[in-house]
Order: sequence, then C-alpha cells, then structure tokens
Amino acid sequence: MIGVLIDTIVICSASAMVVLLSGHGTKTTGYDGIQLIQHAMNVLVGNWGASFVAIVMVMFAFTSIVANYVYAENNLIFLRCNKPWALWLLRIGTLLMVVIGSQLSLPVVWQMADVIMALMAITNLSAILLLSPVVRIIARDYLRQSKLGVTPVFDPDYYPEIAQQLAPESWDQPPRQ
Repeated sequence: MIGVLIDTIVICSASAMVVLLSGHGTKTTGYDGIQLIQHAMNVLVGNWGASFVAIVMVMFAFTSIVANYVYAENNLIFLRCNKPWALWLLRIGTLLMVVIGSQLSLPVVWQMADVIMALMAITNLSAILLLSPVVRIIARDYLRQSKLGVTPVFDPDYYPEIAQQLAPESWDQPPRQ
C-alpha cells in the first residue's frame, strides 16, 4: 500500500510540480509523457535532468518487474504449483512480456495493462466473496471474545466448518489450560 501511495501522491505530484515550475506545462512544447518531464528537468536543472529522469525510470521499471515477478512466484508457491516447469514457464512469460511490451506502442501497452488489472480485480473480488462466510464466522467469534473481556484467540479446532479452507499449520495452537 505504501508503494502505491508514494507512487501516486509523491512521485506524480512531484512530476506535475516540475512540469509546472518549468513553465512548459502546455501542449505547445510538442512533448508528451516522460519526454515532457525530461524537458522540464532540463529547463530547471540543466542538461543532466533528462538523464536523471531516464535513470529513475529504468530503476522504477526494473523494480516493478522484479516485484511483480516475486508476487507471481509467491502465488504459485501458495497454490502449490511451484513445480520447476511452472517456475520456468513464469520466468519465460515474464521475459516475453518485457520484450513484447517494449516493442508495442504505448496506448496498446496501457490497454493491455487495463485488461490485466481488470482480470486481477475480478479474481480478487471473487476470492473475497468466497471467503466472506469464513471471515464472518471468525469476526463474530473475535467480537464475542472481546466483549467477554478476554484476549481474542483463534483456535482452528473450534471451527470444523471452515477447516478445509485453512492452510495446514498456518495457525499456532493456543496453549490449553
């Protein structure tokens, strides 16, 4: 969450301020997107501004690719699909997406990103709907324990109806007295 906050609030606001402070924030410059920010940095700090923006963009792209790869690999592990062939398929797919994405036009890349984000949202919303009965049961017990004045403890043995949905050994057993 903090990454999204920093990216959308801090980085985007800083980029807008650089463009506005340079005085070239209108469409009359002929620049658009990252080229507009590079031109604005050149105006504000000199010739090294465009190189600085390019280096920052390369680092941002690289770390984004690595982070998304790690998320995908962790999902394979969680789904118990972390066979060597599946990991290699993911790696090859990641490299293919980088190569293909660098060859496509920017509008096409954004449209593909929008479609993929929509598919991820649908998947996540489906998972939330499927897990909501489990969450309701656990939350009701948590609130009950809180009202009794005891420290709420989750004991999976008390929930046989959701046992098949709990990952094995994911919850420590509370000490019995």
